Amino acid sequence: MPYEQPVLSADRTDGPRGTMVRSRSPLAYMPVVLSPLEERLLEAQQQARAAVGAPPLEWSPALTRVARGRCDQMPYSGPTHFSPVGERQYVPLLEALGVDFRAAGENIAATEASRSPEEDVARIVAMMLANPAQRANLLDPEYTGVGVGVVAGEGARYWTVIFVQSDGRTAQDRGGRRR
Repeated sequence: MPYEQPVLSADRTDGPRGTMVRSRSPLAYMPVVLSPLEERLLEAQQQARAAVGAPPLEWSPALTRVARGRCDQMPYSGPTHFSPVGERQYVPLLEALGVDFRAAGENIAATEASRSPEEDVARIVAMMLANPAQRANLLDPEYTGVGVGVVAGEGARYWTVIFVQSDGRTAQDRGGRRR
């Protein structure tokens, strides 16, 4: 589904109170390597934060898994934060991977794929900074963890950035056990 005009959206939610993840998806244990586009997106966002004095975000493999999962959903559900029954689509993914967070946010975008990945990244970050809700998520000094996902579909490119207020890592990422 090509997008003649970019579609941007941002969302934020407080974390679950007193909930415990009883089982974790096997995905939580798989290694994550950023694609070149994801690396560029992460670097551009860190530069945008540094330009306004916001602290850098710690990259998280678990948050990147969530971001990629959200990108994979967009060709079917559209670039939306909510499922047909009204729940945030990224929160269950965070919980399934055992990510502890006090607050979480998501910036999503769907664009027509261009020939130049560098231009796409610059364009996406500029659009995020121009959109008030996405800018608020991107530059929020309270967010500490980040994951990025970029997935190409038929004529479109899907972009997701997941932010959390915490370290955004699972117990596995920290080398410990979840209590």
